[in-house]
Amino acid sequence: PLWGLAEYPVMAPPPPVAAAKHGGADSHLRSTRFIKGYKVEAMDGLIGHLADFLINGRTWKISEIVVDTGHWFAGKTIRIPTDKISKVSFDESTAYVNSTKDALLHSRENDATLAALNEVDPTH
Repeated sequence: PLWGLAEYPVMAPPPPVAAAKHGGADSHLRSTRFIKGYKVEAMDGLIGHLADFLINGRTWKISEIVVDTGHWFAGKTIRIPTDKISKVSFDESTAYVNSTKDALLHSRENDATLAALNEVDPTH
């Protein structure tokens, strides 16, 4: 009986949804806020920490990551194209880059970025 003693129908709650099995499967879908701060490691060692993302305004895809190098490169930031990222380990909180530190430091994109960062703004 749907009506029981109340003036409105009484419905039983829906059955609980079975918990999704994680079993090592990973959807790779994470918020950018969640992975900011992850370590970024090149083939020859730690580069720094993931500081930000550059997003293509037309496609809305993440095109590059911005890495804060900390003490390794005098606190500068470098940009790394996402196609150089070989894997992201959510368990280790690390993004692995398929390149060496030296190659990343001297890439054309970072030469321009570093030159702009090193310029002194006379208005400040």
